Parts: sequence; C-alpha cells; structure tokens
Amino acid sequence: MIWQEITITTIPAAADAVANLFHEMGFGGVVIEDPQLIERYTRTAGWDCYELPPEVIQGQHISVKGYFPLDQSSEAEASQESLRLAQFRQRLQELLAHFADGTSWITLGELNEEDWAHAWKKYYHPVQVSKKIVIKPTWETYTPGVGEIVIELDPGMAFGTGTHPTTIHCLRALEQHIHGGERVVDVGTGTGILAIAAVKLGAAEVIAVDLDPMVAGIARENISLNGVEAQVKVLVGDLWEPVKDQPVDLIVGNLVAGIVKRLGPSAWEKLRPGGYLIGAGIIQGRLEEVLEDLTGIGFELVEITEEGEWSTVIAQKGQEAHNIETITP
Repeated sequence: MIWQEITITTIPAAADAVANLFHEMGFGGVVIEDPQLIERYTRTAGWDCYELPPEVIQGQHISVKGYFPLDQSSEAEASQESLRLAQFRQRLQELLAHFADGTSWITLGELNEEDWAHAWKKYYHPVQVSKKIVIKPTWETYTPGVGEIVIELDPGMAFGTGTHPTTIHCLRALEQHIHGGERVVDVGTGTGILAIAAVKLGAAEVIAVDLDPMVAGIARENISLNGVEAQVKVLVGDLWEPVKDQPVDLIVGNLVAGIVKRLGPSAWEKLRPGGYLIGAGIIQGRLEEVLEDLTGIGFELVEITEEGEWSTVIAQKGQEAHNIETITP
C-alpha cells in the first residue's frame, strides 16, 4: 500500500488545530514534531540530540504530518483523492485565518508501506563485532568458526541492528570482563543483545531491565530465540526498581550520559568489591562530567573507548588504581 504524507509546517499555536483537522478528515495517523519538546527533553538529561540539525532543535515552527492511503487504480479513485486533498487545503486555509500569524507550508510525499517495513533487511548481514562474537539476523544463515559465539537477533524496525558503536563497545567490554559464573545486570536492555552475550560468554545469571513493557517483550523474544531464557530474567521498571538487593559482579548500560550519571550511585551500592560498571552512549561533550561523577563516587577508571562522537567507560569498584587505557577504534 502507498500512503500520502502531508506535512504542514506552522506556528506552535496552530499545531493542535491542524492535528484535529487531520483527524476530522479521516487521516490514518498524525505525527507532531515540536522543537520545543526536543529542547525540553534535552534539559532533563534524558536525551542527547547532537545528531539533530540545529534548525530542528532551535526552530520556531512545528511540523504536523498526516497520512492517508493512496488508491489510484482507477481514474475515479485518483480524482476522488485529488478532491480530498483540495478540500483539505481549503479547510486548512480557513483554519489558519483565525491565527494572528497563520504562516504555514505544505509538503507532499509518498510512503510505500511494504518497502518501509522490509527493505531495511537487505542491509543487515552477519557481522563479527569482537574476537568471539558474531551477530546474525534471524533471516540469514551462518556457520560459526572455532570459538565463535553467535547471537541471533531480530531487531525489528524500532531498534538498532547491534552494530552501533556503543553496542559494539559494550559487547567487547563484556567479552573482556566476563570469565564465568558472574551475576550481571543489563540496564535498558532494548533488544536484549547484551544480556544474551553475557550468558553466552559465561555469566551464570543476568537480570535485564527496561522501562518499556513493549521493549521488554521484544527482548524476551530474542532471549528465547537464543535459548538463554533460563539464565536471563527480563524485568520492567526504571533502573533498579525491579532488581532485588543482591550483590552483582557486573553492570552494563548502553544508555545516554545523564542516565549513566543516575546509574552511578546505585551501581556502587549493588556491585561487589572488584565489580565492573560499563556505561555507554556518552557523547563526547558530556564525557568529562560522567567521569567526574563516577570517580567522585569512588569508582576507579579502567578503560575509556572513544569512537566518533561516542564514548564508553569501564569503571571498577574497590580495587587498587589501574592505568587508564583510552581506546580509539
């Protein structure tokens, strides 16, 4: 099915009215992109949005997008859809006339539902991300080499493929610091890839936590796909809320800088002496503040991996000081 995408760029005061117009005229879905909300979330330290263009973050207008299916199999149907679009333009013009500055722009586009849902898979193939670990999509075949660990992953469209630099940093850190029998917590598990890797590398037990119940469900599917459901328990909650007060050997979180900072104090309390905290998803501009927070708590820095805009920190509790190693892939 092909969908018509109509984007209205307008003033903030008119956004709700435009969204309501989309609904009234029977559009299948509405998306509102508000730069003020983006800026507000960045201030809460929940987001790091360096990748967004400055004009999006600092923009004074809001984009409202509506969608309806295009069915132009006959001249009559094509004519009907052209009429529908003309009616929408007319009603939009009447609506914006009620606002002091009703400036707006209309952009038309098309989305092919089938391509959108499946075309991305052709770019995803088995990839070796460390000395031992290979990530393989479920729809591909792969014969592992001697000593290789294969992780089956079906990320879906809502998640990454496991090859983002921060994920690879975490996987390599797990390979380096899991030696067998550890109790591990994966905070913000997402697809469950880090929890799966921890078990396949030798961890005895992994608690995988995510705030979103839907995400937790996808993690459970991937964990089952890899046959490690007996060792991994998926819990829904914010950071430590669902985790019992039992000491752990390693904590890993592929998050953002602000949440790694939030994680620090409670990670210190829950780690055994000598345990490791792996914090990833830290943009370069916030690395120093994360390091200051962790060392202020008492962590000893073991390793910092930097790649492009991203940094990953490995810190240890309660051991003699290490020589800090900085790795740039």
